[in-house]
Amino acid sequence: MVSRQSAEGVTKEQLSLVFLRNFERYALNQANEKFGRSLRDNGIGLNGRAIRSKGAVYLEVSSQKLAIVRMTGPAGIELAEIVGIKGDELIRVLCMSPGSLVVTHGPCGQRIGQEFGIRLGD
Repeated sequence: MVSRQSAEGVTKEQLSLVFLRNFERYALNQANEKFGRSLRDNGIGLNGRAIRSKGAVYLEVSSQKLAIVRMTGPAGIELAEIVGIKGDELIRVLCMSPGSLVVTHGPCGQRIGQEFGIRLGD
């Protein structure tokens, strides 16, 4: 899944540690809200937060700086939300996998490369 919105004047040079921590909280809250809503819509109760953070890091490739939040969910589902700025747009890419998720290769890496115009992995 990919979403785009105005960067509202924010540049990639402004992607700081504070931004990364705020983005991690935001991504985790959004994932839990959407997952919980999906379960409730299907008549399944949920106690607590089903999706947990595995950490957040920056990845710098060429002239692009990407914030990556890794999460894990029920039944071993792995998620990664990647955000970066390209031109005047803030782009978010969400990747999911039923097992180990690699963001630099495979479908996720290809989508990130396509959206941000960079090459990841080999």
